[in-house]
Amino acid sequence: MKTPPEIALEIFRVIPDPRVERTKEYRLEIIMFVALCAYLSGGSGFYDMHAYAKARKDWLRTTIDMQSVPSHDTFNRVAAVPRGSLEMVTRSHLKNMVRCGSKK
Repeated sequence: MKTPPEIALEIFRVIPDPRVERTKEYRLEIIMFVALCAYLSGGSGFYDMHAYAKARKDWLRTTIDMQSVPSHDTFNRVAAVPRGSLEMVTRSHLKNMVRCGSKK
């Protein structure tokens, strides 16, 4: 059975990455996971996301293999992900989870 972080990374992995190839120091799914965790912990902006990653870097390293802490600028660049992409991917994943659950 997959852990919640594994499920979240799986969802984020299929989102198209809008960043320029040369600026991709961090995988999109890792940045999105940290942003989600920061938001769920009360964060509201790019500086909060960076602060969350810095404060929880050991846990993030062992949980999602985050090697270093993304800057607030990195989170800002990722904000260019088209809004519809995340919604579409999340809905599709949730539908698959419901289908799988109803087969049991």
